[in-house]
Amino acid sequence: MFVKIGMRVVPFKKSVISNIEDSVVWNEAQKIGQKYLYVINIEYHRVVLNIYKKDVTGDFYLADDFCDFDTRENKLKRILKSNIK
Repeated sequence: MFVKIGMRVVPFKKSVISNIEDSVVWNEAQKIGQKYLYVINIEYHRVVLNIYKKDVTGDFYLADDFCDFDTRENKLKRILKSNIK
């Protein structure tokens, strides 16, 4: 997957340092009802995610640990729309 700073993503696992259950930023996003995290930095093979788009710190993930939120949401909307007809 192509990853760029500013994109919204949904993590489904965490391969760097700890597991997703211990991710501070993902737990904070869940608490406020936010369904995604922002890519705020890319450091070699690690991607830094945070609940805020303009923050400077966050949790480290690998690109294989998450999917693109906007693509996922658009697919879900198309599926739901086709099932309603």
